[in-house]
Amino acid sequence: MGGIFGLDLYRNEVIWKRTSAHNDASAFGRVADKILFFGSGINRSAVRVPLSEDYVAKTYRHEDSRGRYMSSDLTGPGTSDGESGQEWQGWGPTSKGRHWSVPRTGDYAAWIDENLIPGYVTEPGILKRLNMLNEANMVVFSSKGTPRLKRYLMANPGQLPADIWTDIPPVSSRAKEARKYPTQKPLALLERIIKASSNEGDLVLDPFCGCATTLVAADRLQRKWAGIDLSPLAIKLVDERIAEERGLWGGANALDAPPARTDLGELPNYRTHRHRLYGEQEGVCVGCETHFPFRVMEVDHILPRVKGGTDHPDNLQLLCSGCNRSKGGRAMAEWKAAQ
Repeated sequence: MGGIFGLDLYRNEVIWKRTSAHNDASAFGRVADKILFFGSGINRSAVRVPLSEDYVAKTYRHEDSRGRYMSSDLTGPGTSDGESGQEWQGWGPTSKGRHWSVPRTGDYAAWIDENLIPGYVTEPGILKRLNMLNEANMVVFSSKGTPRLKRYLMANPGQLPADIWTDIPPVSSRAKEARKYPTQKPLALLERIIKASSNEGDLVLDPFCGCATTLVAADRLQRKWAGIDLSPLAIKLVDERIAEERGLWGGANALDAPPARTDLGELPNYRTHRHRLYGEQEGVCVGCETHFPFRVMEVDHILPRVKGGTDHPDNLQLLCSGCNRSKGGRAMAEWKAAQ
């Protein structure tokens, strides 16, 4: 990701909690996946989630003729010698070790300007903005006389998800979208990612499209899309799932012959990688995930040579003899999906 997009475009590591319990003998239970976010920004308005009733009840505890509101601080820590340190309405922030921090940018300031006080965000004077807020009945004084800002529930369009997502469950085996694919992700997860990072008409690329969830989500959201996968089964799944969504569907334009690589040079016999793979896999078969002695393991092509796979080390794995015979001439993803 860093090599493709550049480290300066890294924004977040998002944690998606995909299950509630998982037992791992030698580690803490692996219940989450990591999503790396590279980009220039988030389409905030597209991915907000509704506020919960509990949150509203606890946070927006006050009410006036406009509706429910919470009171928030109009000051920030630290003193100032400028206008932000001057007294207003008989209350001076400097004596409290603070300074005025009256919102002029951000979503709430924009809402004030659009709905209550035209020209509010263009007013540079801090005390003048305080007067404007006070005249519009946007300031409330605490029991100790401290001025505070009313923040109305009606101005809150919903919460932007944080970097830990627990509100999207994994795909249930009984769900309509389930395809019995080992790494299938829920449509809701990909829809959130696509909404946050693109607009209608943009192109969405999934270079490991598997059971086509990303492509289905992109199609739903009126994006153009392209997918890449080692297995021709992916083309079948794309066509089936898009047809289920749309009804009439002519099928994807697909190139099912992988391009020949010209950068590999002379490769040694693939069986010479047996010892290396046994060490890397710690003696565990990629197919059944069972530990076997070295003599039972066989070198296998992830994408068979008859389907365009090469002897490149990245295309090799160790399977036990049983799994290797079961897999036969199929690609690994194709065999896994059929289990």
